[in-house]
Amino acid sequence: MSKTEPKSTIPTNPEEHELVITRVLDAPRALVWKAWTEPERVKRWWRPKTFMSPTVKIDLRVGGEYLNCMRSSEARTFGAKVSIVKSLCRSGSS
Repeated sequence: MSKTEPKSTIPTNPEEHELVITRVLDAPRALVWKAWTEPERVKRWWRPKTFMSPTVKIDLRVGGEYLNCMRSSEARTFGAKVSIVKSLCRSGSS
């Protein structure tokens, strides 16, 4: 029996792929916005408990980037870098 290797693809058209996260929180909208968009706040919560986040950079303008680097207690580094190609932010969100 042959084993089929999983295939991974990289989207060539960002318009075809999107990530939508929906959650109802018992907190003021402005505070939730800050928790997701201010690097010092993101460093405190967007990671596993045993990790630290030495680097978080957030520029949500079109052409900007979101960068999050996490480090485990074993000194392994994991990261994400996202390029902002379209903004759906409403006026007054920030």
